[in-house]
Amino acid sequence: MPPAPAGPPAAGPATTMGLLARRSRPPKEPSARERLQSFVLRCRVPDGVTLEALTDGLTAEACLDAGRCYPPDKILEDAFSVYVKASETLRRSREAERRAVRGCTAELLALVIAQALELAAHVDQQGKQRAVHAQALEAVQQKLRVNFARALTLREQARRVLAAMGRDDAGHLDEVLRAASATDERGSVAAAMVALGAIGRRLLGDASPKTVQKARLLGLDEQYVSTIETMGVDLKRAQDELARLAQQAHTPDDQLFREAGLTVHLMMHVIEAFESAHEVDASVPLLRPVHTQRMVRKMSRIPPPLPPMAVRADAKLGQVKVPDIKITDVRSPAPGANFRGGLGRAKR
Repeated sequence: MPPAPAGPPAAGPATTMGLLARRSRPPKEPSARERLQSFVLRCRVPDGVTLEALTDGLTAEACLDAGRCYPPDKILEDAFSVYVKASETLRRSREAERRAVRGCTAELLALVIAQALELAAHVDQQGKQRAVHAQALEAVQQKLRVNFARALTLREQARRVLAAMGRDDAGHLDEVLRAASATDERGSVAAAMVALGAIGRRLLGDASPKTVQKARLLGLDEQYVSTIETMGVDLKRAQDELARLAQQAHTPDDQLFREAGLTVHLMMHVIEAFESAHEVDASVPLLRPVHTQRMVRKMSRIPPPLPPMAVRADAKLGQVKVPDIKITDVRSPAPGANFRGGLGRAKR
C-alpha cells in the first residue's frame, strides 16, 4: 500500500510558544489623545455653545504671555493628563462626586479638550513644516557649499588672468587685488566675483591692439567674464536664500503661543473647579500638572475674602479699615494645598 500523504508539520516548541505569546498579548492601550478624542465624540454639546462666554475678558496678550513660558508640547502633555483624569472622574465616578464638581460640566470639559486637540493639530502641522523647512535648508546649504568651493578656485584664476593683463601697471594690479579680496565688502567672495567680472568687462571694452592681443592670448573673452559674473550673482542669491530660511527657522509662531496660553488658562479653570469640588467631597481627585504646576499656581492665586473678624469699623471716622494681607509664595506646596482661584475657596 502506498504511504499516506504527510500532513502539516507538527508545531515545534518555538512555534507553540510564539502562538501562545501572540494570543496572550494584551490589547494596546489607547493614548491620552485618543481617549480625549473619544470623550469629545461621546459628549453632546448643544449647538451654539462655545468657549466665548468662558474666555470673555481674556486678552490675546495674556494668552501670549502664558504660552511663551513653556514649549507647546509640554503644555499639551499637562493638559492631556489633567483632562484625562477629569473626564474619567465625570464619566465613572459616583453621582455624589459628579454633583460636587461645579464649574466644570461635561460639556465645558468637552469644549476645552477640543481646544487642546486643535493645539495638538497645530503643533503637528508645525512639526511637518519644520521638517520640510529643514530639507529646504539642507538643499540650499549643499548648493552653497558647491558654489562656494568653485568660486574660490575661479576667483584665484580670474585674479591671475586679470593681473597678467597689466603687469607693468601698479594701479591696475592694486585694483585687481582689492577686487579679489573684496576689502570694501568684508571679504565677500560673491562681491569679489562681481568686482572681478566688472574689471574683465572693462578690459574687453578696450579696443587698443595691445589689450585685444593680450586678452586673446590669455583667454579673456566674453564667455569667461560672464562665467565670473554669474558665479558671483548665484553665490549671493544662495547666501540670501540661506539667510531667509535661517531667519524663518528662528521666527516665533505667536499664534501657536497664543493657543498654548489659552490652553493654560482653560486648564487652570478645570483644575480650580476640581480643587473646589475636592473641598466639598474629598473623593473628587485633585488635578496636578507636571510642567506648568508652579505657573498655574501663581496665575491662580488671588487674595482670599477677608474673615469677618479682620474687618472692623472705625467709630471715629466712620470708615472701614482693612488690614494688609500678605500672600506667602509657597514654592513646595504640600499635597492637597489649595489654589486660590476665582472658583475655589481657600481653606481656613
